[in-house]
Amino acid sequence: MNRYAKMMVRKQIIKITHLMSNSLALINNYVSSQIRY
Repeated sequence: MNRYAKMMVRKQIIKITHLMSNSLALINNYVSSQIRY
């Protein structure tokens, strides 16, 4: 694999990781706000 292709794949993985992280944070925030003791 050439250097450019590696860079593009890495960028996509980082983008997906950020999206997943943000999604999980939103879900956790929502769930914790729904739980009432």
